[in-house]
Amino acid sequence: MSATLIRWSVAATINDSDHLPEDTSVDEVTVEIEEVLADALDAWYKRRGHQLLACEPVVA
Repeated sequence: MSATLIRWSVAATINDSDHLPEDTSVDEVTVEIEEVLADALDAWYKRRGHQLLACEPVVA
């Protein structure tokens, strides 16, 4: 069996802490973005991706 590893990158410009909601840090925003991407990718994998990919994709 042959497979191809593909990597993507995601870039986001997060507002300065002065412009974020109170008690929200840049790190928390980063984690939230990662969770949203992972959830969406997981849902796609369960729906269709398992037919197309050799294994589950990873968001890191």
